[in-house]
Amino acid sequence: MAGVRGTLAGWCADWLVPRIHRARAFRALGRRLLRNRVVTQPFHGGVICLDAIEHSWAWTGAVRLESWDDHIQDRLLALSRDCETMIDVGGNIGVMTLAVALRNPDIRILCVEPNARAGRLLRQSLALNRAGDRVTVIDAVAGEADGDVGFEEGGSTTGHVVREGALRKKSIDFARLIDEPAARGRCLVKVDVEGFETVLLKQLRRVHNRHRVVMIVELHAYGFNDVGNPRECLGLLRDGGGMVTTLSGDPVTALDQWTNPVETLQVEARWP
Repeated sequence: MAGVRGTLAGWCADWLVPRIHRARAFRALGRRLLRNRVVTQPFHGGVICLDAIEHSWAWTGAVRLESWDDHIQDRLLALSRDCETMIDVGGNIGVMTLAVALRNPDIRILCVEPNARAGRLLRQSLALNRAGDRVTVIDAVAGEADGDVGFEEGGSTTGHVVREGALRKKSIDFARLIDEPAARGRCLVKVDVEGFETVLLKQLRRVHNRHRVVMIVELHAYGFNDVGNPRECLGLLRDGGGMVTTLSGDPVTALDQWTNPVETLQVEARWP
């Protein structure tokens, strides 16, 4: 259902585009109709805003974001019940942020997302759901230190950190980002940063309040975006006595043979 209504053209686009999308010959027309268009979708008792083209997979067919990666959404929600703060590093359009915020009114969330289009969509969702007082969106990259980093946008709402890039984004210290709220109480951290987790997790040694942190990290395959290294990530999470499991609670063992470039694994970590 389109976020902007009231015109015949808008109504026609809403009705036609899912049908056009199924026919390859008409997809170019669909892209013209939907350029810069925002689509809303029911989501956990509220709504979520999508980019009509970038997220066509999530609204022109059977897939809906409420059921996409729902095991991760539900695990974050369960963990959030015992936390005062959630930090969503690599929040994108806010699927995980909203999945928690719309079902747990007691949690405060800090969402870090460098992609401008994704951040705007998340802010639109927060406004429509009247949740902006509990969720703060920061337009930045979580990095090794405060400053700026290169960033390459792989799509209108995606992207990843690069060593050299014409596009520069503000960087905020990952360790400080976690340590300050963890000093005040239990803190849930979700990390999904397209391979850059290998760099971020090295900063955990500077987090003094790890014992108040529970973390869900998406690990990417070896060499993903030139930086992914799940075996190293596993070692970094175990440093300081960290316990690492799958989201269902099974211990995570060796990752030596994992080389599929599109495969990811969500792990959960906590420290004594």
